[in-house]
Amino acid sequence: MYSTNNIIKLALFGTLLLGLSAHAQPEEMRFKRISIQEGLSQSVVFSVIQDHNGFIWLGTGNGLCKYDGHRFVIYQQLPGDSTSLSNSNVRVVFQDSRQNIWAGTSAGLNRLAVRQDPVSGNRQEGFVHYRHDPDDSLSLGDEDVWSIYEDRHGTLWVGTANGLNRLEADGEVVASDAPESRERFIRYQNDPDDPHTVPRNRLPAILEDEDGHLWLGSIGGGLVRFDPGSGTAQRYRHDPDNPSSLGSNFVMTLYRDRAGSIWIGSYGGGLSRFDSATERFTHFLPDTSDLFSISENKVFAINEDARGFLWIGTFGGGLNKFDPRSGRFLQYRHNLNDPQSISNDFVRKILIDRSRNIWLATNAGINLADLKGAKFTHYHHDPQNPNSLRSNHISALWESHYHPQRPELWIGHQGGLERLDLRSNRLTFFAVDHHNPKGPNGFVYSICEDRSGTLWIGAFGGGLYRFHRGDGTLEQFTHHPDDPHSLGSNRVHNILEDRRGRLWISTAGGGLNRMVDRANGRFQRYLHDENDPTTLSDNSVFRIYQGRDSTLWVGTANGLNRFDPENGTFRRYLHDTGDPHSLSYPTVRAVFEDARGVLWVGTDQGLSRLAPEDRERGRFTHYFERDGLPGNVITAIEADSGGRLWIGTYRGLACFDEQQPPGKQFRNYDVRDGLQSNEFNTGASFHGASGKLYFGGINGFNCFDPDSVTDNPFPPQVALTEFRINDRVRRAGQALVNTRQITLDYDERFFAFEFVALEFTNPEKQQYAYKLEGFDPDWIHTGDRRYASYTNLDAGRYTFRVKAANNDGVWNEAGISLELRILPPFWETWWFRLLILAALLTAIWALHRYRVSKLLEIERVRVRIASDLHDDVGSTLTKIALYSDLIRGSGDVSEQNRLLEKIGTMSREMVVSMSDIVWSIDARNDSMADLIDRMRDFAATLFSARNIDYVFTVQSLDMEQKLPITWRQNVYLIFKEAVNNVARHSGASRVEINLHRADGHFQMVIRDNGRGMNTVRKKTGHGLKNMQMRAQRLNGQLTLQNGEGTEVRLSVKMV
Repeated sequence: MYSTNNIIKLALFGTLLLGLSAHAQPEEMRFKRISIQEGLSQSVVFSVIQDHNGFIWLGTGNGLCKYDGHRFVIYQQLPGDSTSLSNSNVRVVFQDSRQNIWAGTSAGLNRLAVRQDPVSGNRQEGFVHYRHDPDDSLSLGDEDVWSIYEDRHGTLWVGTANGLNRLEADGEVVASDAPESRERFIRYQNDPDDPHTVPRNRLPAILEDEDGHLWLGSIGGGLVRFDPGSGTAQRYRHDPDNPSSLGSNFVMTLYRDRAGSIWIGSYGGGLSRFDSATERFTHFLPDTSDLFSISENKVFAINEDARGFLWIGTFGGGLNKFDPRSGRFLQYRHNLNDPQSISNDFVRKILIDRSRNIWLATNAGINLADLKGAKFTHYHHDPQNPNSLRSNHISALWESHYHPQRPELWIGHQGGLERLDLRSNRLTFFAVDHHNPKGPNGFVYSICEDRSGTLWIGAFGGGLYRFHRGDGTLEQFTHHPDDPHSLGSNRVHNILEDRRGRLWISTAGGGLNRMVDRANGRFQRYLHDENDPTTLSDNSVFRIYQGRDSTLWVGTANGLNRFDPENGTFRRYLHDTGDPHSLSYPTVRAVFEDARGVLWVGTDQGLSRLAPEDRERGRFTHYFERDGLPGNVITAIEADSGGRLWIGTYRGLACFDEQQPPGKQFRNYDVRDGLQSNEFNTGASFHGASGKLYFGGINGFNCFDPDSVTDNPFPPQVALTEFRINDRVRRAGQALVNTRQITLDYDERFFAFEFVALEFTNPEKQQYAYKLEGFDPDWIHTGDRRYASYTNLDAGRYTFRVKAANNDGVWNEAGISLELRILPPFWETWWFRLLILAALLTAIWALHRYRVSKLLEIERVRVRIASDLHDDVGSTLTKIALYSDLIRGSGDVSEQNRLLEKIGTMSREMVVSMSDIVWSIDARNDSMADLIDRMRDFAATLFSARNIDYVFTVQSLDMEQKLPITWRQNVYLIFKEAVNNVARHSGASRVEINLHRADGHFQMVIRDNGRGMNTVRKKTGHGLKNMQMRAQRLNGQLTLQNGEGTEVRLSVKMV
């Protein structure tokens, strides 16, 4: 039952309604702020463009920046580096049709060029400078560059602090590769005596119209229409007495829209549109009485989006969105309490990139927002905006059509209850507990509208409230410990009216409650009984859900229950750690039944599926994070018209389509997609009558049409940003972007690529895949990793390919490719192999020739030995035979003895001769040591027998050296003959024998102290001839010197 002191009259609420009703916040834009913390070189950004490849270029007060969505490359003036910027104060950035990047600074014009280093051969970036030279009339007219523009003919125009300049090369438009020596400027400057010249003022804006005229915006000199053909100018100036004249002489920006209208932004004159037919200006100025007027009269930037809206950047008034059809402006200002508002109200330039993102160059960095349309509308509390929600902690949502022409959304949160008029977008706040709105009694956890239009409100601590629309009363029903028919607990989680009109209330600790008597506030409780398995499984009830067949499903802190109200029994579905097909976890926070009768149960550990045929046996299948869920704690489940489930979790929102193949069933969204946060609250969801879905969390709530949650249609451009060899940067920046082939040496086989997807809508969610054709069999998917490395590749030709997907998984399948050629080492080249083959064949041929020559030499040696044997042995045997015949016919014994002695002597000499021949052809005697040993032995034997003193010395000879047969035989026989001559014929008492090496020759010197050669010449004549003959065979030189004794000298080239 309830007491009358808990009835609160709506008079109090009426006061609150009148005081707090207001417009809810308009459609918001979420800006991503990019500042020096992210790598920007300086906070003040003067200029922003997107180049042909998709990179964003920024001109700042401290350098030129190139941004790829992840990091900055900064170009600045470097002392001593003539290829760096001429000055770091970059006011304007521009890319021409030849893809040259130009930077206008306070100290001249710069063009970014790629040149080849003469030493390393690497392509490197550097700037070409164009400076003002007072002595050169063809130089830039002034150092201070304010604007750069290219006309339809490709002519480059430069606006400076002292007039207009046209850049030419030998009378033609400058080419991208033209040397600076060929380039010159044609100046168009002010002549005080000629009003048809350009004003002597800074020119921050240049624009070409459809007739080919150039429109110049000057600071102090008004607006100028310039005829490039004649070089004449027509000026438009502000006239205080003419409201249709130019709004201000300080023209900061010019823009030509799709319809051909020229828009002028000026300092002090707001936004103006020029009518070329009447030459009149229409002005748009701030008006404090008009909420839809422009925010500021200092306009620095204008751009147009795909839908025809103009975006206006002001100096001090933030960003304005202008609808030319209605003439209304929407303002976007900096909000100290909103980190997703623009970072600064001083907007200098606006870029709308190829993916329909808007970029703002401000005095506090860069701001980026998505113009493709928000997937999710976000309502949240803003301390500076009284038109916003009172609290961000949203715990209950209910769409009401009590008034058919005025649908409402009721919002429960930590501060009470709010009503959003879905037609007028007006918010009305109701404090449920007006004494302590932030106390537990005022924390609205559940909302339910019954069939009569009565609102039932569950508060976490305040019990149950009934709100009567008709008479304006609010009744409170609370728990009374002494009354078993009171509410089971004051902590109400969920309220449901079933199809029979019965009201069910779930509580924390008080079980499931049914309101059996609405007039008297009587409740029937259904509680857990541990001794009765047909009772509720736990008294903490999170969720009540009525299925298609009117079955009530009850989710608790300990399992799921199927409830039969007719007999009051429960069928429990519990978590069993030993049964993988039981409920995935005890805590059940969400229950939903789809059109096929499949029950989906959200727990603290994943999503459980219970098919109709599995209900009796309680067999579940499960989905977890590993299957694609963003988080395992599920707080709410709703379905869209297509049967897809939308699942709120603690880690984002998931769209689940069971009809898709595994791996593609979940599509996940997070705060970067516009969600209030990644954390959604239990039970805070609703399916609206129009098909819209509502999900609440800890930072407000989201409203969206599931059919309008579309993918980003723009596949990202892909670019290579860095190429490393052996962990050293070989190419980067523009030098790599325009490279199509790289050649590597064989020892440069460890290399790596860095790459990037140049689409700036949530770049953190982009995905990449790469493949090295010729090595990788398939694509390698890397997720958000932006590099690839390879090592120890074989020589050959390869193609490196990269493709990328945007934040919504839309792939650029073409991607980008680069040809890679790895040169082989010289020993693997065809010419080296051919050379090796030729050398091998030559070696084989030379070996064959060598073997043949050796065989021939052996044959010659054999023939010579045979000839020598024939001559010596044949001659000796003939003599022996002759002497034998003489002995046989002689009767003189003394003669016979003499002849026998000769036969014996010849026989011994023949044996010695045979021994010399056998020694010389024995392969075991082929070293220098063997030769010298034999010579030494022969000399010792001979001289000792005749009592001749001798000295035998050997110097600087390689004793291990191998000697050919003929060489050692001839040297030995020359030696033997010379020594024999000394011993037998010289009468010497001393002999010196010296063997040594000198100048690559074998030297043999035999010197004695005998009678000399003249005395013995007759006796040694044949011996000398033999010695000379053998020396000639060796191509050596034999000399004999006669004096006090004889010296025999042999010089033979070493072999």
